[in-house]
Amino acid sequence: FRGGFSKDAAQTVAKASLPLLLALVDKSLLRVTRSGRFDHHPVILQFTRERAAAHPDERAETDERHGAFYAGFLRARAEALEGPTARQVKAEIEVEFANILRAWQWMAEQAREDLLDEGLPCLRNYFLRYARYREGTTLFRTAQSSVTEDSLVRARLLTAESLFVYMFGHVEEAASMQRRSLAILRRRNASSDVAEQLVFLAHNLLGQGAEDRREIESMLQEALALYRGAEDASGTQWVLTHLSKVAADPADARNLAEEAIRVARSDGDATSLADAHANLASQLCYGAGNFPRAKTLIAATVDVNRRFDYLWNLQWNLMLAGEIELALGNDADAEAFFGELLAMSDAFDPRAMATSKALALIGLGDVAYLRGDLRSARALCERSLANSTAAGLPVIEARGLDLASRIAASEGRLEEAAALCHDSLSLLPGPLSFIDPTEVWIKVSCLDRLGDIALEIGDEQEAAANFHRALTLASERGYVPSALGVLVGVARLLSMQGERGEGARLVAMVAEHPSAPHAVQGDAKRALEEMGSGPESTSEGLAGERNAARDVGAVIEALLPRLEPGSG
Repeated sequence: FRGGFSKDAAQTVAKASLPLLLALVDKSLLRVTRSGRFDHHPVILQFTRERAAAHPDERAETDERHGAFYAGFLRARAEALEGPTARQVKAEIEVEFANILRAWQWMAEQAREDLLDEGLPCLRNYFLRYARYREGTTLFRTAQSSVTEDSLVRARLLTAESLFVYMFGHVEEAASMQRRSLAILRRRNASSDVAEQLVFLAHNLLGQGAEDRREIESMLQEALALYRGAEDASGTQWVLTHLSKVAADPADARNLAEEAIRVARSDGDATSLADAHANLASQLCYGAGNFPRAKTLIAATVDVNRRFDYLWNLQWNLMLAGEIELALGNDADAEAFFGELLAMSDAFDPRAMATSKALALIGLGDVAYLRGDLRSARALCERSLANSTAAGLPVIEARGLDLASRIAASEGRLEEAAALCHDSLSLLPGPLSFIDPTEVWIKVSCLDRLGDIALEIGDEQEAAANFHRALTLASERGYVPSALGVLVGVARLLSMQGERGEGARLVAMVAEHPSAPHAVQGDAKRALEEMGSGPESTSEGLAGERNAARDVGAVIEALLPRLEPGSG
């Protein structure tokens, strides 16, 4: 045993009855801890190991029982780790962690594929759930070297390792592992594993922003058929959620997201429903701009993942919840969510939580920026950039540079602001992610700001070109809130070109549009004041245009030809 042992473990592994254990305690050969566990004195432990080494046959039998006991220990807790008692299960695993590691090492050394497979699901989810990716990578990679090349357990170990590798941002390496695992699983006709691996691989490719989405959709449709054939509602919800991310039409995406919610709700699985809610909340926040409903959905999701102690999901939930509150103008609530995320990131492996920490700092910087506290915003931004740069997180660094650019522009340092925008854009991947909506948001934001800067220095042609690129991207992805932010700059451009009335009508529409974030509405109102209060900018004169222009897509479609280079 390592790190002590329970009465049940002693009886199963060492065949020691409770009276015998108590007798050993009386003789000071064992100690009883406050929690009721037994432990050796270090000297006694060394003595017992030497005795065991002298009796290899007995040692082998004991090792066998030890490995089997802890494989069963993990199997018995696999399902509970996914439920409301997760925190208790986590504590039980951590008390026995030294024994689990010793047992796993023995299983790998002896190539006990049956026992490895028994303990694998719980251990994989434990490492993922609590951001212990480095340990997971080491253990699962080591075990692979001892099992049959084409075995089912080899594929499952490879799948698990790919997830840990993915969490550290090595997406291409993870995809390669997932394809290798998938090939083995297909040969083994392991349909449930095939379905799971198809979704993992599709998720990875979506995150890389694959330009040809047909392969991804084909993978997801195959997984959907497998899960439906097995009447697996949780798996079905999972696939529908991913299909909603790959859908080209925003309306189709939201319909699929709603279907995922219905499936999860009918199944009664709280974590599955929370996952579906989070997906739709993200679409409503970045896509449709329905912030009130997004807030309701993410609040329910945060509650479930807090109760179920689901760290991995909770960190993204907290970030999204903070961004929704910012969009609604609730800076104090946003600050609380970002603060909780920062505290969480400080409590775990710094490398594993580097993304969360950098994002939390950016979120807090956003709050300070919107409050007009540029000094605090700059300090938080610098901390985030230092963190993301050191951890090698280019997209997070790009987001930090976007905030730095906003701060510089607010302080009148336009040349620096433009340079920061270009630096941010250079860090974004070629094809933008379909999993992380912030990549599109960052690019639109930087292009919009470059347009604003061009306006400030009187370069209307450059401004139009940047607004055109920003609106095109926002329109292609169906990101209404981002598009509304760009329209404020377009309105200023129209006003500079002598079309003050049309510009005023445009910003008036943005100022009252329900999908415009609070900060964008404020910017639109300021722009309207800049354009004067003539008859064309009065509430009565603009009422019709406001109502008619709720379809942002139609407004953009009409404006894009006028913003094209050479349009005059």
